[in-house]
Amino acid sequence: MQSKAVVARTSPARPKSAMQAAQCFLAWLYEHDLCREWAVDDVWYLAESDFAEGLDVDLPPRRVFLGALKKLEGVQVTQDRRIYNRAGQAVRKTTFYSFMVVPTKIVRRQASPA
Repeated sequence: MQSKAVVARTSPARPKSAMQAAQCFLAWLYEHDLCREWAVDDVWYLAESDFAEGLDVDLPPRRVFLGALKKLEGVQVTQDRRIYNRAGQAVRKTTFYSFMVVPTKIVRRQASPA
């Protein structure tokens, strides 16, 4: 049986706050040239699947993470914009996140010592 200290070291990294997780995600978007407008469901999918699984990071709950992301510099949120189908009919409304402006301060994820 492993001690608690060993388990804590080998468990996935967890940012200390939702704001720190959002800053790391924003830095990841810029590094991978994914800065454009995304629907809220696409933002969460990127964060949960590509970002979190690729870097082995635990994210806070969806609502908390997206709330922190809204507060960051360089993120613009447009609420209740319509999504249209191929026939040009409005299907539903959703929130869009635009990652257009380069933020002045981005917290980089520290590499763990090997």
